[in-house]
Amino acid sequence: MNSRWVKWIPAAAMPAVIAGVVIAGPLQAAPSTDLPDKTPEQVIAMVAASRVTAFSGTIKQGVALGLPELPATGPSNASSGSDGLGQLVEMLSQDHAARVYADGATKQRIQVLDVMAERNVVRNGRTIWTYDSSANEATKITLPEHPAGITDIPAAPVMSPADLATKLLVALDPSTTVSVGPETSIANRAAYVLALTPRTPDTLVGTISVAVDAQTGIPLSVAVYPQGSDTVAFHVQFTQLDLKAPPASVFAFTPPAGATMSEHGIPAPDAATHNPSTTPPSSSQLGESDNPQVKVSGTGWAVIAETPAGTVPAEQLTNPALQEILHQVDGGQALETTLFSILITPDGRVFSGAVPVAALQAAAAGQ
Repeated sequence: MNSRWVKWIPAAAMPAVIAGVVIAGPLQAAPSTDLPDKTPEQVIAMVAASRVTAFSGTIKQGVALGLPELPATGPSNASSGSDGLGQLVEMLSQDHAARVYADGATKQRIQVLDVMAERNVVRNGRTIWTYDSSANEATKITLPEHPAGITDIPAAPVMSPADLATKLLVALDPSTTVSVGPETSIANRAAYVLALTPRTPDTLVGTISVAVDAQTGIPLSVAVYPQGSDTVAFHVQFTQLDLKAPPASVFAFTPPAGATMSEHGIPAPDAATHNPSTTPPSSSQLGESDNPQVKVSGTGWAVIAETPAGTVPAEQLTNPALQEILHQVDGGQALETTLFSILITPDGRVFSGAVPVAALQAAAAGQ
């Protein structure tokens, strides 16, 4: 997904984007295991202490947000502004399978397996490749020597269970109750299950289940359920996992013959202005954005983010992929799913959150 799109999308949608990802089925359908009892705090501590940095596996992502299925629009890269929006819509409207590989922080690869096509994002040290086989287009991106703080690094087209779970668990606070559910088995590995439940009835998110590997502490699955429903709306999980380091050749990418090539570098961040925070966010901060113009109201899972008019490029708001899933409501155009909502007002403001559209309309009206 294009990072410039990610910048302005308020993370108030994160509880919702979190809200879901698979084809393999709900957690409770898996066979139970016999593990030593642990408290929620102990399972969370396992995740925090996990040191798994090398692995390969297959993940599947499933969505049931009530959106029409739309085709992919191309690879995730740092230059495709409108494609980034199309990728977001596509990610939220259809299921995916992907192969993932990692060997530390600077060697990573994800292969999204589309119908009769494949998309790749490969990082090997300072070099990142993106490739879309359907268009036979490849992009090479060179990172600066010290890339900390870089925001234009391409994101993976599919988020892994570990990435998703980490965003949730570091943000836990009194707005969320945490319990341990029945043990399960994911990718033939015994796992504890954390159940995260928002305390407020004002959010669309009902419960989030996180399966944690009993041996290593790595999250194996995340499933999100809407309020009042036992049907998974968004679910991502490993279906196969190997904890050995992948061969070095996996990260040595060469574009196929005849591929359309583009290449560019990313400058290092300004040391005078870059001051990364090392403090984990609270759940109220799930609604905050790295864009200082974004205004946030509400707390916890009912937070609403407002992006001022003019912040989102007009071509993004009129993108055909977005227009396909918007509908007219009082006060603008809305996207309403089982887990989150977005409202675009006629003057170009964008409101979003894991709340009903009515809550966004009230916020837009200043109520």
